[in-house]
Amino acid sequence: MDKIYTVYHQSNKNQKQLFKISEMLGQQILKIGRVLGPRWASCSLRSELAVWRTYPALYKYFSSEAKHSRMAARLCNKYFFENLALMIDIFQEISLLSNALQARHLTPTKAEQLIKRTIKVFEMLKESKGNYEKNRCYNCFRFF
Repeated sequence: MDKIYTVYHQSNKNQKQLFKISEMLGQQILKIGRVLGPRWASCSLRSELAVWRTYPALYKYFSSEAKHSRMAARLCNKYFFENLALMIDIFQEISLLSNALQARHLTPTKAEQLIKRTIKVFEMLKESKGNYEKNRCYNCFRFF
């Protein structure tokens, strides 16, 4: 994720090329941010969702540039997409917990309940798939 961020954060040329590809594919480009920013839970979730939604454009860009062929190979690995879906499911829960724990009216008892709820959700993710894992978009693999 950080590699994708770095490629587009450091180069306006790369950003313009990605924008052109996304227009050809009829997609809207979302800003891909740094995964471990100062507000890491919300930053990471936004970044993961941006990659999820713009995956076809990202893959097409990386596969069209010889210097990024290794990144294209990573993106076409089915485990990348599965891990991305799992990360989104996890970051959604962490982001919910983080926001809830920042409430002014939060009591220690309520905080404990929220943390236990999040732990249960993570245990459930071990046993069954989360929303993004269940609904993964196999159309994104049409480029392979």
